Amino acid sequence: MHIPGCRSALFLLLMAALMPGLIPATAIAGAHKTRLPPVEIPVDAAVRDGVIATLIETERRWNSQDFASLLALWDEFYEEARKNMQEVWQRKREQKQ
Repeated sequence: MHIPGCRSALFLLLMAALMPGLIPATAIAGAHKTRLPPVEIPVDAAVRDGVIATLIETERRWNSQDFASLLALWDEFYEEARKNMQEVWQRKREQKQ
């Protein structure tokens, strides 16, 4: 007697029984939770201080619920950051020469 799908069911049952032996032990032991230390990224002090000041001001405006002023703040931040980066790039060009 032939039962339709019997071979595929038997194959799936066999694979389910063999699958744990195919998985490396490190994956079972939680190796996926290994965390690498953060990479240090050099940032110009003026840029870092500008970002921190903008975040503090953003927090203040957000907490005051004056949400419309946030767009103006981020526009100001963008312009300042662009000017600061141009100054940094100019200094780097001068150092290379």
